[in-house]
Amino acid sequence: MNKLNSLMIIILCTYFILLVGCTNEHKDNIFIIDVVNDETNIKTELTTWNQEYFENKEVPAEKELTFYGNVYKGVYSKSIIKKWESYTTNMYYDGNGVKLGVKDNTDQLVLLNLMNSNFFETEPFKKDVENSEEYALVLAKEIAESYINIEEYELLIDEPETREKIKDEEKYYITYYTFTFAKKINNIYTSDFLSVKITSKGNLASLYVGDIGVFNEIGKKDFSIAEINKMNESKILNVYKSKSYDVIDQNIDYQRLVVTPEGCMAMYTATDVLVKANKEDNIIETGICLLSYIK
Repeated sequence: MNKLNSLMIIILCTYFILLVGCTNEHKDNIFIIDVVNDETNIKTELTTWNQEYFENKEVPAEKELTFYGNVYKGVYSKSIIKKWESYTTNMYYDGNGVKLGVKDNTDQLVLLNLMNSNFFETEPFKKDVENSEEYALVLAKEIAESYINIEEYELLIDEPETREKIKDEEKYYITYYTFTFAKKINNIYTSDFLSVKITSKGNLASLYVGDIGVFNEIGKKDFSIAEINKMNESKILNVYKSKSYDVIDQNIDYQRLVVTPEGCMAMYTATDVLVKANKEDNIIETGICLLSYIK
């Protein structure tokens, strides 16, 4: 599993939330979100970010937004609640395949993907700007500053990706630079982040805005990461034991502080797990994602 930038994909339909409010009667207050590579037939207890799109009948059929000097128009398609986000994003598409994501009940652009067919047919063949990586970082910071105070965020820089294109038997190259501005709480990455992808031609390719400012809205909560991890370990042991599996090893892949759609602060933990069926020698490589609510 990747870290922060793999970050962009699982969603939730608000009509299928199984928890209402931030309180529950479970002793450990920990829920299974997902089990990966699963041969143990473990059922998930909570469907929170389930990759399903849904129709939001309350949104405008069309949207026009101005961003960074450009006007974008789109027709409504569908809505999602992405992984680690507390709000609904309404998706709009223009006639050329440009994708716009607008935060529900606002005009805030939280997703912009300009990488359509026209982009791939024109952008790679433009001339690179001088010192393209430095230029891309400056531009990414300018864009990010329209949303956040970048001094409060950690800057993560992906390895540049260079792609080759051939036109009229001549080779052309384009490099993509991705910059992510990530907020931490207690040294843990949170769902409060922003990612910008810039081309070596000096143009914006995509923008993705996470749950900006959400932790300021819910206020400060004290919690112990060590205690959460200890409870998670116990949860994992008991889950597999209930299916007659012994846990051989478990290692945290990544963690992120999130705010759920019902407004609860929680720790999302993805753990790689090795298990063995009782009285059998074969070891199963699996993994489990847990959501630990912080009261």
